[in-house]
Amino acid sequence: MSYVPYQIDYQIKGAGKTLGITKKRVTWKFGFANDEALGQGFSGSQCRGSEHEVNFVWSLASGKRQIVVDGKEAHFSETGMNGWTSDRTFQHHFNLYSPNYGTIRCHLITLPPNHDAPGGNRPFQLKVNGVNFFDFCQVFQLGTAAMIVRPASSKRSGRAGDDVNIN
Repeated sequence: MSYVPYQIDYQIKGAGKTLGITKKRVTWKFGFANDEALGQGFSGSQCRGSEHEVNFVWSLASGKRQIVVDGKEAHFSETGMNGWTSDRTFQHHFNLYSPNYGTIRCHLITLPPNHDAPGGNRPFQLKVNGVNFFDFCQVFQLGTAAMIVRPASSKRSGRAGDDVNIN
């Protein structure tokens, strides 16, 4: 079985009450193409399938971090450490449910900015079944030669306590 993930939107916003830069709100919107529409020769937005939204809120002042998947909380933690100096990286695994593909494994990663990297680096990354969000197709590429079909990964079992199924 294979699947075709596609990007819809990616945003980073300052969300602090007093100082906007003290809290980050990162949103990834993506979907999995409709296999039936692809099989019938449709392309672009006609092939949109199940769509999902992952929100990550990180307070750099308090160290609070929250992941919300399709409107349901998948993770909350608080380190109490200052994100400006000592708490600069974070990663968490979680699952989301797609009606056509079942349970999908996701991995959210934050990285400190690297201004020496060619073109900079992306400080917030989301991997879905091991594929980086930024490597997904665009909606307009669905059903065209530019579309990338991904093989479905084999089902892996996670560690106890780190999986949250969002149905």
